[in-house]
Amino acid sequence: MPTLLPEQFGDWRINRSGPAVIFDPTVEATLKQVYSQTLNVTYTNSKGQSMMLALAYGKNQNSWNTAAHRPEFCYRAQGFVVNERGKGRLELNGHSIEVIRLAADRGGLHEPITYWVTLHDSAATPGLSRKLQQIRYGLQGMIVDGFLVRISSFGADEAEQFNLQREFMRDLERAVSPEQRPRLFGRN
Repeated sequence: MPTLLPEQFGDWRINRSGPAVIFDPTVEATLKQVYSQTLNVTYTNSKGQSMMLALAYGKNQNSWNTAAHRPEFCYRAQGFVVNERGKGRLELNGHSIEVIRLAADRGGLHEPITYWVTLHDSAATPGLSRKLQQIRYGLQGMIVDGFLVRISSFGADEAEQFNLQREFMRDLERAVSPEQRPRLFGRN
């Protein structure tokens, strides 16, 4: 999975000097049961702004036990206060996808979060959208894999952070190989 993401794109470069992400041991054990692979990367631009990108890959997205779990639950389990901002549209390059937006607070840090899931090559949000995708693939006899894609940044101005996240994801979508784009962003 590391080769899925470019080292640099647009004005963004992987920042390897930051601290490692440390999860609560209980949360980490749960993540290992649900996901086949996880990847957490921080990118920084020339202005010093950072974006934290998490990808969690699951081989089987057809059942409740093996499907992507919602970040708001993991954040709460790690002591964050999570405020749900609802669903939104992430305008990408020639298409848009439905996303979930949150804001997490802990220790004086405010972290706006955007996420979605993919099932095979379809982007969805948890709940009815994902369940309908699971049924559609199940009726075709397919056991599908998928990703949880989560982007977050730090800043009190949520509108500014969500706009920066959108620009980051547009740049990333352009940089990912055409074969891999649907795996992370769905088909156009």
